[in-house]
Amino acid sequence: MTRMFVLALLLAGMPCAYAVELPRMFSDGMVLQRGQPIPVWGRAAPGAKVAVTLDGEAVSAVADAKGDWRVLLPAHAAGGPLKMRIDDGIAPVELGDVLVGDVWLASGQSNMEWPLAQTDGAEATIAAANDPQIRHFKVPKSWSSTPQWQLQGGQWVAASPATAGQFSAVAYYFAIELRKATGVPIGIIDSSWGGSRIEAWMDAPTLGLNPADSVEAERKARADDERAIAEVRRRLAQWPQGRADDSGWQAP
Repeated sequence: MTRMFVLALLLAGMPCAYAVELPRMFSDGMVLQRGQPIPVWGRAAPGAKVAVTLDGEAVSAVADAKGDWRVLLPAHAAGGPLKMRIDDGIAPVELGDVLVGDVWLASGQSNMEWPLAQTDGAEATIAAANDPQIRHFKVPKSWSSTPQWQLQGGQWVAASPATAGQFSAVAYYFAIELRKATGVPIGIIDSSWGGSRIEAWMDAPTLGLNPADSVEAERKARADDERAIAEVRRRLAQWPQGRADDSGWQAP
């Protein structure tokens, strides 16, 4: 009896293997594109029927053999907040504070990544950032030689004095101007990485590379990174204790 009770507790704490899974961009506070069909996708148990509802409109799809599913909701006018419900018949998910407006991708190098907090006049701009209909989603930095289904993290954040300082400065000023011109909610997806080259954003076939070679190159690069980091940590660990040999540092 005791063992069965402990097992039940353990199982209760485990995530459901068949629960619907969504990309992280489908979450509370998200902004959806107005005026065109809205794609929603995710994963569920193979063969599961998944129903998606937004503002009274419902569509459904059946997950394929891999558990992938995708639906298209009808186009919706700008507005909100709304609720979206995704029901796989086992563990429904409900997303709140959903807005419909215009969604923009902000990408590039350090000029796009540069945060509002580090710009000229930042203090006054951040203090005035009181428009919750400007939403920002920062894609976390991660890399792979093959497409990944899920992001490593990220969440939708509404503009406020407490949050706007970490927004992309270019994207935030852009959003302000769009709000003045359109009056609709603005969603910014910030996928930028200072110093990155355009090739890093392209898949292997587009670059004329063998995908298998790219996977092996990634494995080697990660291994090299791990070795370099381990060596740096080893040297740093020696330095405070004065054990490092610093003789000859002044030599060319």
